[in-house]
Amino acid sequence: MSNLNNKKNHEYCRSLVKNHDYDRYLISLFADKENQPDLWSLFAFNYEIAKTREIVTETQLGLIRLQWWREALDPVFTGGEAKSHQVLKPLADAIHRYKLPKEPFETLIYAREFDLEDVAPDSLEGLVNYCEFTNSPLISLTMKICGIEDNLGVARHLGIAYGLTGQMRAILTYAKEGRAMLPADLVYDNEIDMKKLFQGVKQDGLSGLVKSVAEEAERNLELALTEKLHQPLKAQAKLVKAYLKTMRRSDYDPFSPKFMRRPPTLPLRLF
Repeated sequence: MSNLNNKKNHEYCRSLVKNHDYDRYLISLFADKENQPDLWSLFAFNYEIAKTREIVTETQLGLIRLQWWREALDPVFTGGEAKSHQVLKPLADAIHRYKLPKEPFETLIYAREFDLEDVAPDSLEGLVNYCEFTNSPLISLTMKICGIEDNLGVARHLGIAYGLTGQMRAILTYAKEGRAMLPADLVYDNEIDMKKLFQGVKQDGLSGLVKSVAEEAERNLELALTEKLHQPLKAQAKLVKAYLKTMRRSDYDPFSPKFMRRPPTLPLRLF
């Protein structure tokens, strides 16, 4: 790939992540400058597979789209040439440069098949597993790109904390689309009427559910923080901590104006 095309593709990935996954874009800025373009290609790939459920009208079409990514990545791991694609090309370069393993990519793609089923997890444990599969492999790959020593415990717990926090912040966004990723047992225990939630009706029990999930996120964050974190994982942990603090201040109420607010000083808090 020419240097010009390489720069164009990295800029495309940077713009994609900045516009559609701003939190991860912010996190990437705390990595060494030479690693940032490769993180953008990784995060852009994650965005591409994560948005599958939103852009397809049928489950089969979503499966076909995810299978395209599987097949497009296969030759990359055997030394073959990547297809001409603005995300795939720079991602292939990163895979070769850092000798990234295939398994985390397979896990991320497989996890997105669950999105197509539109089925909420039965329990908090189920939601934890979903957050692990959709986030922890990405953190593991981030560590490899940034030259951080492998630590599966940190990747797992930070991924779960990040994922659970994001799921709670997205409750009303999902509800407007007529879907939810709320654990069925907590929905039942807190007497939440899903039909009313989809209609945008506030319910007292919702705060109790969010608090239970947030406490699990805090527990996993604390476990991740038992190890010394290096940038950009340190920034990611601080971002989760800041969002959890905002949830507490809004009494875990997704309908509170404060709940989804991104603190204006957030970038400064991540140092």
